[in-house]
Amino acid sequence: MRFAHRLRVVTVLCGMLCAAPGAALAGESIALLRSLGFAEGAFVRPAIKTECNLEARLPLSIQEFARKNGIEIALVDALPNSGRVLELAISDAIETGNAWTGRQKGLVIQGRLLENGAVVGNFRGRRMTSGGMFGGYKGTCAFFGRCAKTLGHDVADWLKSPGKDSSIGS
Repeated sequence: MRFAHRLRVVTVLCGMLCAAPGAALAGESIALLRSLGFAEGAFVRPAIKTECNLEARLPLSIQEFARKNGIEIALVDALPNSGRVLELAISDAIETGNAWTGRQKGLVIQGRLLENGAVVGNFRGRRMTSGGMFGGYKGTCAFFGRCAKTLGHDVADWLKSPGKDSSIGS
């Protein structure tokens, strides 16, 4: 009798885990543009757009961290009309401070996950950095590279359980 009860509990728990929102993502590939665009009205200096290569850094970071979470990201040149698609754009690159007070840089992104054209979830994310150890000796692109890497981790975590109108990062 006890064995039958335990078996039912295990079966129910396994069913619940498989029905979790992120569980369906684990076995399917999600399409993401290899080179992202900037959101309409994005406030990003032209030098950052041309020199920092954020459009390619962020998708690679998302792919790396998603793979660690068991989620496969397929980097593509054009998004498909069906299947799982992650639409992502850079909306802002924030720069504040100076050499005497300390520099702060940040990246703001927005994205949404679609399945066969229907929105599964969407988010807005932001990460700021002061550059870490020896930040005063690092260039602007190094700062934004740190933000892109951390946001890649944040997006990968969000993909485990995507929700609507989510806020990721800090």
